[in-house]
Amino acid sequence: MRTHKLLMAGQSVVILALAVEVVLLTIQNRRLARSLEGSLQPLPRVGMAVQELELYELAGKRVQLTSAHGATLLLLFAPGCPACELDAAQWQKLAALCAERGVSLVAVCLDRRKECGEFAQRHHVPFPVVADSARAVEEVLGPVARIPARVLVKNGVIEEVMAGAGTPAREAEFEERLLRHMAL
Repeated sequence: MRTHKLLMAGQSVVILALAVEVVLLTIQNRRLARSLEGSLQPLPRVGMAVQELELYELAGKRVQLTSAHGATLLLLFAPGCPACELDAAQWQKLAALCAERGVSLVAVCLDRRKECGEFAQRHHVPFPVVADSARAVEEVLGPVARIPARVLVKNGVIEEVMAGAGTPAREAEFEERLLRHMAL
C-alpha cells in the first residue's frame, strides 16, 4: 500500500512538472509571436508603390520588370517546387490573356540560372524568364515567402497578388480579378 502511494505521488510530480513545462512553452511562444508581429510580410502588399526594376532574361536581353507606366504580371517561381510545376501549366493561358490586354508577362526564377533555363525549356515558356538568385525583385516588392506567386504591377503600384498553385476555381477567381485590373 505504501509503495502504491509513493508511486502515485511520483506520478503526480511528473504530471505537475509536465504541466509547468507546457505553461512555460506557451508563454514563450506567445512572447515570440508578439515580438514577430508585423515584422513578417509573407507576400508583396497590394497598393504598395514599387520602384522601377530591370533584369536580364536568360537569353541576355534587358527586361523591364516594373514600370511607372503600363502593367506587368510577374510570375515568381523556383525550379523543383511542386506547386510551381503545377502553376507553370497555367502560364500559356495567362500569356494569351496578357497578350490580349497589352500586359507584359515575365517569369522570375528565384534560383540559379541553369535550373531556371531547364524549367523554362521543360514548360515551353513563351515570354521572358529572368533568373534572380540575388533576390533583387524582393528588394523592390518586399519579401516573398510563398511560391509560386503572381504579382500584377500596374503604373508602379502592386494591384494584385496570388500565392500558391491554384485549383480550377481559384484560377478562375484570379483570372477574373486580373481582368478587372487589366482594363487599361
